[in-house]
Amino acid sequence: MCKMLRHMSDPVINTRLLQPRYGRLLDDFKIGDVYHHPWEVTIDDGMLAMFAGSFLDPNPLYSSRRFARDLGFRDRVVHPLVLMNLGLSFSVHDVSEQTIAHLAYIDLKFPNAAYVGDTLTASSTVLGVRLSESKPDRGVVHVRTVGVNQDGVKLVSFERKALMPKGSLEGRAHPTQHGDAEGEPLE
Repeated sequence: MCKMLRHMSDPVINTRLLQPRYGRLLDDFKIGDVYHHPWEVTIDDGMLAMFAGSFLDPNPLYSSRRFARDLGFRDRVVHPLVLMNLGLSFSVHDVSEQTIAHLAYIDLKFPNAAYVGDTLTASSTVLGVRLSESKPDRGVVHVRTVGVNQDGVKLVSFERKALMPKGSLEGRAHPTQHGDAEGEPLE
């Protein structure tokens, strides 16, 4: 065994290693809490080419600048499923990392077109939390996620419900309804 592996297997050293825990458990969710997800992505041609090559959507609105402009758009439009995927991906760390099962995706909307060069950010609001009637070790969390571009224009919104284990993660930051994790007002 190499010296580094012996060092890492030393129980004294291992007890001081912090194991990160992401997501939240059922008791960590409070109705009205808003999680401003720390990710942002600027959509580029490469991302759209990867999506088009992977899913082969034949709609020319997403692949032809001329076709999109003939329909009145300023350029070809970002496929809505790219926006949904980014919004969902951004929210995993804060919302569903500990999820037992995803139960529903509800009211998915794309109110405005997105274009190459737009930078997407997202936040999620807790709409509901309820303990399971049949299995008290878990419950259902209901959140709405909204993705906006760099100008604050809403590009995607959806609600989802997830089955979560009951409990609370120690040391996890918990935002207040009107502030950050320590209760300080957001600017």
